[in-house]
Amino acid sequence: MLQSLMLFLAPSAAPVQAVPSSPPAVARPAPGRRRSLSASLGFALRVAGNAVGFAALFAGCWLALQLLQAIL
Repeated sequence: MLQSLMLFLAPSAAPVQAVPSSPPAVARPAPGRRRSLSASLGFALRVAGNAVGFAALFAGCWLALQLLQAIL
């Protein structure tokens, strides 16, 4: 905290302390790399599972509304 206070109270003619060079770039995978069949199949299964879950949620809400309508 003392260092922060010293930097805040430093005179305006103080040298700049920022590093002039940018940090190194993050490594990225080579373009055009093909995904494996298992990764594609896993993605398809996750999408299908999400669709089934959404349909179950939608059906449950519809059923709850039908039950409330029957009660009222």
